[in-house]
Amino acid sequence: LQRIYHHRFYPLVLVFAYLCLLGIDVILLDYLSKGDITNLLKKWVPWGLKINFFLLLVSLVLCYRDFRNLIGRFLNKKGLLLGILFIFAFLMTALVVPRTHRIYYDEDIYANVGQNIALTTQTGYCNYGTFEYGEYYPHWITYNKEPSGWPFLISLMFQVFGVNELYAFLLNNLFFAAGVLTAFFITLQVTGRYVAAFLSALAFTLIPHNLIWSNTAAAEPSSALFAGLTFLSLMVFLKTGEDRHLFLASLILPFACQMRPESLFLVPLAAGVLLVVSPRTFAHRKLWTFTLLTTLFFLPHILHFHAVSGHSWGAEGSKFSLAFLGHNLSTNGLYYLNDRQFPVVLTVLAASGLFCSRGLVKWRILLLMWFLLFWGIFLFFYAGSYQYGADVRFAV
Repeated sequence: LQRIYHHRFYPLVLVFAYLCLLGIDVILLDYLSKGDITNLLKKWVPWGLKINFFLLLVSLVLCYRDFRNLIGRFLNKKGLLLGILFIFAFLMTALVVPRTHRIYYDEDIYANVGQNIALTTQTGYCNYGTFEYGEYYPHWITYNKEPSGWPFLISLMFQVFGVNELYAFLLNNLFFAAGVLTAFFITLQVTGRYVAAFLSALAFTLIPHNLIWSNTAAAEPSSALFAGLTFLSLMVFLKTGEDRHLFLASLILPFACQMRPESLFLVPLAAGVLLVVSPRTFAHRKLWTFTLLTTLFFLPHILHFHAVSGHSWGAEGSKFSLAFLGHNLSTNGLYYLNDRQFPVVLTVLAASGLFCSRGLVKWRILLLMWFLLFWGIFLFFYAGSYQYGADVRFAV
């Protein structure tokens, strides 16, 4: 394999492999109807997510030395404080915040899709099913317009512990606490300072809607966590240059993109991280070798967006339009300034860190890009206002 990798014609092999993968999608898009594609995706998506998740676990095993060194580094008072914050975050969202469905019927659909993946290895919600002697039989499964990443994670809990919506809540509680650690290590990678990292993690913990939505069965907490993990894994790779870290990042990215429709913006964000911090990376065959795997797991997701295009999403008119910009901009901008739903002190600190501090220019640009992508997309969405029903969850 090393001889093949270093052969002078290897770049041509890579190009051919990429063309073959993309050609599969082109052929399917050209020859199959949307109905045929959704029927294909019902079975293809769960298996793709299973393989992606399994390889993610393999990549974590390959990084065991890094985790061992990390644990050794934090076997002290600093590590104890971080552990206390992790437990505090979990208990806050699990025991203090009301546990409830805040968006109907999306959360019920996520849980049912997870139930169907666990039972039939097909993704979709049940349009017709029966309970016979207490056993659930989904006879008619309809493909859901939302990506299946979050329901797949729920399905893993159902397969291990049995079907109970409590596990979806507990999983989000855990994801919130894991998000606290992710915020900590992102800041630690950027600044190298424990105090700054700890305060960042604490800020993440105290944002009200982070807490509120992490005790629901909504998809936003998982979307936020895996976005952070994608960003963090790329940071670690750029710092070390190790193959195992690039392998991990190349697997997290396609998995993270299947949490929410807008999660696809992680692709330009990831490209931006590599381009801003180390543009020479794009000239290395190592990057294109590992992202071949990323492309493979993206194939069903590309088909997904084609298959669900044309859905009304509850809109009578346009779903995305400049006409929504003015209202959504004022509403979603004031969200960070009026000190009612979001602590304005965090807004002030974020702005001062981004625009008034010295150094770390590249990382400040990337953090601002991260915010603008996921905040900006909803400014043009008909239901993108944080005051539109329960859509304040988009702020998570």
